[in-house]
Amino acid sequence: MKASTLSDSSRFAFIVGAPRCGTTTLAGFLQQHPDVCFSAVKEPHYFSLHDLNGLNDKALRERVEEEYLARFFADCGSDQMKAEGSVTYLYAPEKMEPVLRLWPDARFVIALRDPLSMLPSLHARLLVTGDEDIADFTRAWSKVGERAQGHSIPRSAIDPRFLRYDQAGMLGSRVEQFFEAVGRERCQRHFRSRTAKSSGSIHGKQDQGKDCTTGPGRDQVALDLGDRLASDDFDRHLRQLQHPVGYRILDHAGERVFARGAHYDQVHV
Repeated sequence: MKASTLSDSSRFAFIVGAPRCGTTTLAGFLQQHPDVCFSAVKEPHYFSLHDLNGLNDKALRERVEEEYLARFFADCGSDQMKAEGSVTYLYAPEKMEPVLRLWPDARFVIALRDPLSMLPSLHARLLVTGDEDIADFTRAWSKVGERAQGHSIPRSAIDPRFLRYDQAGMLGSRVEQFFEAVGRERCQRHFRSRTAKSSGSIHGKQDQGKDCTTGPGRDQVALDLGDRLASDDFDRHLRQLQHPVGYRILDHAGERVFARGAHYDQVHV
C-alpha cells in the first residue's frame, strides 16, 4: 500500500485529553473501526515536539508527509479517517496552528477526569515510566515549586511538564486555551468518571471553585458521576454507524454512546 499523503482523505481526529483520562481506551475503540486508520504509535507527539508554525505551506506539507504521515500512517487507505492520541497537544495549543492549516476540518476529542483522582494516577504512572523518582505523592507534590525552577527533576524524565502536578490538574484553563486555539466547534469533551458510589462527595468542599487544590475559581471542572462505559457496548454501537463515515464516528460516539456511561458534561471556565 502506498504511503499516506495530504492528498488523501482530509478527515483527521485527534484525542488530545489529559494524561490518565482514558485516552488509551478511546484510542482502542477507534482502532477497531474499519473506516478509521489509527497511528502506528498511539501518541506520536509530533506537533508538540516540533515547531512548525513558521513554515510556509509548501515546506509544511513536505515535512509533515515525510516525517509524520510516512512514519505513523504508512498503511492507511486513502478513504480512511486518520486518528491519533497525543495527550501533550492539550498542553500545547499554540502548536495546533499547523494542524488546522493542513486539516481545516480536523476534530479533537478532549478526554478529562476528576483531577483529584487523575493526579495520583498520573504520579503512579510516571513512577512506572521512570519520569518520577519520588514514590510518595505528597512529597512529589511538595517538589512542584522546585521543579518549576528546573530543580529536582529526574534525569530519566522525558517531559518534565508532567511533573508539574499543579499545572496538570488545571483542566479548566487547559480546555479554555485549547478552545481558543482550535475553536470550540471542533471539539468533543468526554469525562472518565468514577461511579457515584466511589465518587461520593466529589462536589463537596474539596473542589468547589478549584481544579485541584490551588487553582483559581474559574477553573472549576463540573464532573458527571455516571457509571463507567462498557467497552463492548461502545464497540457495538460504533460498528453500527452507517456510511458515509465522516465525523459521525466521533459525533455519535460522543453524543449518544458516551451518554450512557462516561457522560460528557460542561467545563465551567
